[in-house]
Amino acid sequence: MLISTIIVLSIIGALISAYLTWIELITVVGTCPLSGFLSCSKVLFGPYSKFFGIPVAFGGLVWFLVAMALASGIKKRGNWMLALLVVWSGIGLAGVLVLFFVEAFLVDEICLYCTSAHAIGLAVIGLTFLIWSRRQRTAFAR
Repeated sequence: MLISTIIVLSIIGALISAYLTWIELITVVGTCPLSGFLSCSKVLFGPYSKFFGIPVAFGGLVWFLVAMALASGIKKRGNWMLALLVVWSGIGLAGVLVLFFVEAFLVDEICLYCTSAHAIGLAVIGLTFLIWSRRQRTAFAR
């Protein structure tokens, strides 16, 4: 059940990240109707919005797709796929923390779309570590 939840959350996160990537590549103005601290314009079109010319949101899309693939492989391939997902989740956690710092302190705006992707990513990460810890307890109990 938890693995299926990770897969569904990863799909939702990938869709949000794909939308943000598309917005960044296609439009030239912000997409968020809000203004002030809760606005996407400065986040999606500011100096920190691209990494080597690639939208940061595309990195989120890749992260969610890989997380989905790894979670799908756990049922067939077992614990080594879960171990890869744990490592991938660690990378995702670092990414979320850096991106939140950039939004809150360097750009001084919070993008609600980005924050929803971050929250979904944190849920995927939390569920991954929950599965890992349960399997570790089960392995040590034998």
